[in-house]
Amino acid sequence: MAAPKKKVTEEKLLEELVADEVVEEVVSEANAEDILSEINESVSSIAGEEKVLAKDVPTKTFGPTDKIQTKSLFFGELNYVSPINGATYVWKDYGSTCFLPYNELEVMGNTKPTYLFKPYLVLNDADAVRTFNLTSTYESVAQVNRLEALFATCDLTKIRKVINGAIAVNQRDVVISKVRKLREENKLVNINILKLLNEILKIDLA
Repeated sequence: MAAPKKKVTEEKLLEELVADEVVEEVVSEANAEDILSEINESVSSIAGEEKVLAKDVPTKTFGPTDKIQTKSLFFGELNYVSPINGATYVWKDYGSTCFLPYNELEVMGNTKPTYLFKPYLVLNDADAVRTFNLTSTYESVAQVNRLEALFATCDLTKIRKVINGAIAVNQRDVVISKVRKLREENKLVNINILKLLNEILKIDLA
């Protein structure tokens, strides 16, 4: 008799899309904190900066002026002009951080949803991630940090699903950067995987 499946909750993701040397999907215990940790690790490896992890904090309600750290996932300078007071917020490059008030993020979610939900920015606070229902979006972003293990499965169906999921959340450039690095390090040599990546990413991995 098959074991009963665990229920989906906001803080637990049921399926781990990648597991070293395991092709079948496994149950993941990842939560908002774990996902933020992975995203920050991925950003740090590309931006060359020190890793900043989300702190373990109790679930809380945010006040309008509570400041939340945001981190850019956008390559190049990113600007946002507040509809509230006209203030301009600037992220100089990929991995840059900036603190925004909670009410500003609420307005951003309504007027510039791409910034939060594509996302161009990561909210570096696990409770904020839950509040804005971004856990599943950030899981797709975090998958980018597991590409080497993903490619080791040689499962083309799974690889296509993960890469398309990453592209859907604005991570194409990050995927390309990591794929090229794996290629340069001779860690990506499977011809079928290379052909698939060339097709999906529209690049030429010679």
